[in-house]
Amino acid sequence: MWRHVGRAAAQTPFGIVLDIDGVLLRGRELLPRVKEAFNLITDESHRFAIPTVFLTNGTNCMRKEKAEKLSQHLGFKIAPSQIIMAHSPLRMFHDLHSKHVLVVGQENARSIASA
Repeated sequence: MWRHVGRAAAQTPFGIVLDIDGVLLRGRELLPRVKEAFNLITDESHRFAIPTVFLTNGTNCMRKEKAEKLSQHLGFKIAPSQIIMAHSPLRMFHDLHSKHVLVVGQENARSIASA
């Protein structure tokens, strides 16, 4: 799941977990000085010097879509493997994947739950 941060993880004994909503973005706007802060933890090629993942409690899109949107805001690529959505931990419950569940959410909740 965290393939994209592997090289940095091997060299650094710690990592960074950043909340997206309200910390990096407010609504659809990048907060002031966020890009400047990322210059401190990325190299010239925008590779992370410190293992970094991004959290969101949003459940209205897939990790890939969230990574693409965040990449557009930041101006460099964020891999889907660096995004942890509120529903991401549910992948671990393999024994429940064939069970009936109640899915409550917005427009595309069913397709997200099926992924």
